[in-house]
Amino acid sequence: MSAHNACGVLALQGSFSRHAGALAHLGAAVREVRRAGDLEGLSHLVIPGGESTTLHKLGTQYGLLEPIRSAASHGMALFGTCAGAILLGGGAPPPPRLGLAPVTVTRVRQPPARASYMGIW
Repeated sequence: MSAHNACGVLALQGSFSRHAGALAHLGAAVREVRRAGDLEGLSHLVIPGGESTTLHKLGTQYGLLEPIRSAASHGMALFGTCAGAILLGGGAPPPPRLGLAPVTVTRVRQPPARASYMGIW
C-alpha cells in the first residue's frame, strides 16, 4: 500500500492498537489518527471498538467528526467495528451517530461497556 493509500485507525479510545497491529500484519501502511491533520493522505479509516458515547465525545472534543464526514464525502473508505460501527451508522441516539454507513447498530447493554474494550469477556 503506498503512502497515499495509507490506512488510518482512529486512536482516541478503545482497541485501536489491536486494529493497527492487525492491519500492519496484513501489510498495510497504518497511521494512528488523533487529530484532523492525521487524516491527510489517507484512503481508508478504521474506527475501532471501545465505548460509543465516549468515542463520539472524544471525536467532538478533538475536532475529528466533521473532518471524517468531509473525508468520507470525498471518497475515503470507512470501516467500523463494534462502537465504530455504531458511530458510523444511523439510528436514534444515544449515542449520537454520524450516519455515514447505511446500517443501524444496537448497543450492547450487558456486560458493562467498560468491560467491552478491556478484554474482560
